Amino acid sequence: MGIVDTLLYGGFWVLAVLVTPPILVLTVECLSAAWRGAPRHGSDDDSAPTTVILVPAHNEEAVIGPTVKAILSELKNGERVLVVADNCSDGTAAEARAAGAEVVERHDEQLRGKAHALAYGVDQLRQNPPQVVIVIDADTKPTAGTIKALSQEAVRSGRPTQAIY
Repeated sequence: MGIVDTLLYGGFWVLAVLVTPPILVLTVECLSAAWRGAPRHGSDDDSAPTTVILVPAHNEEAVIGPTVKAILSELKNGERVLVVADNCSDGTAAEARAAGAEVVERHDEQLRGKAHALAYGVDQLRQNPPQVVIVIDADTKPTAGTIKALSQEAVRSGRPTQAIY
């Protein structure tokens, strides 16, 4: 065996020693992934993100009940509807509660409007923040599947998501 053969033979051994650890790591990762099964994204209701539907409402007594009922019909276990009855002088809060929503009432004649109602609602969620907050107006009824689709898209993209209506 000549010097060239010895160098080639030794070079192959060095190459084998350098390449083997990364190949073993890749093999273990592939086997581990195959053993656990492929991840499922959005296919099970159990994997749905925690979601709160935030409904700002100002004097919406006539429409809040049907809106809350329509929203609740789309929700799964653990998902909630939070109505912010903002500076209301009618029965909005009572109607929302009767329909099954959680209700917080805000009274501040200086700070009026939807932005303040939404900020108040978000503050109420800080103790136990959900993964997703969906804002629906008090006079809007979501179509079937909209809430689930919005929630999943917000989690998938990691960004705010808006529906077309």
